Amino acid sequence: MTLTYRWAGITDTGNTRTENQDSVYPEGSGEGSSGVVAVADGLGGHPGGDIAGKCAVDAVARAPEGCSGAELVGATHDAIMARIGEALGERPELIAMATTLTLAVLSPTEPIEIAHVGDSRVYLTNGTDIVQVTDDHTHGMDRVVAGELSREQAQQDPDWHAMSNWLGFES
Repeated sequence: MTLTYRWAGITDTGNTRTENQDSVYPEGSGEGSSGVVAVADGLGGHPGGDIAGKCAVDAVARAPEGCSGAELVGATHDAIMARIGEALGERPELIAMATTLTLAVLSPTEPIEIAHVGDSRVYLTNGTDIVQVTDDHTHGMDRVVAGELSREQAQQDPDWHAMSNWLGFES
């Protein structure tokens, strides 16, 4: 059986920021039996998040075709960090730029491979049900995953949404 995937990427500034720091690959929506889809979101409150997100998506777009998920992660991580380094060389005031990155390698015959850092989530749907596949890399969710707190308890913590993992400065 050959699977066909459908994807869509929608970006939004959100309720608290004035700048949209989201980047998606490929842009818009599509359908196919293989390929790579990705979303990056610059860390809000950090200057240059939009640039870091574009660096991440650009590295994914330029990755060699036919890579396994693990190969793609290795190749894109190094390329992302190099691109962010180049951007910092041009604009050192953006030293704190960082981004999330979530990507999926789609295959007609193999399981979907997902790489994820940050809080840009992956959901799967079969047209009826929607299932969240990834957990956010935030201090609150880290404590939930570790069994220290329930989700409800963690959501009361003022650091619930503070990122614990990202790409960019001190990642």
